[in-house]
Amino acid sequence: MAEVEFISHSGLYNHDMVETERFYGDFLGAPHTRMSGARTCVVPGGYQLLFFLPEARMPMPDEGTNRGIAGIRHGFAVSRERFDEIVEEAQEHDVPFEGPVTHPERGPLGQSIYFKDPAGNFLEVCWRRDADQPYHRVVAVDAD
Repeated sequence: MAEVEFISHSGLYNHDMVETERFYGDFLGAPHTRMSGARTCVVPGGYQLLFFLPEARMPMPDEGTNRGIAGIRHGFAVSRERFDEIVEEAQEHDVPFEGPVTHPERGPLGQSIYFKDPAGNFLEVCWRRDADQPYHRVVAVDAD
């Protein structure tokens, strides 16, 4: 059985390469590379996001919805100290967001903010209470 080691990248659609590069670069500090007129790559926190232009116009989420449809989103973690800076950066860049949302004390996440990129992709930035804990691989088991 082939076992993958980790997720290296995701591919997403967007409507405007320039606006996407500006959002991820100016707000999240992600370097970007224009791969062609129809593709660009941004790298927030070492995670590669590839953006493609769709063949047809995609429906956009409601203006006030920042948390994702059925909880689907891409999540990035920052240190507890950096989290407050992210909130300030969102405000300075006029990025609408929900939060900070404080998670239950017994869980691994401390707080999160939820927002959208220019293409309507849902994003989360959080700090983790368990950031100082050693990494433990998650093992999936069949439920009977």
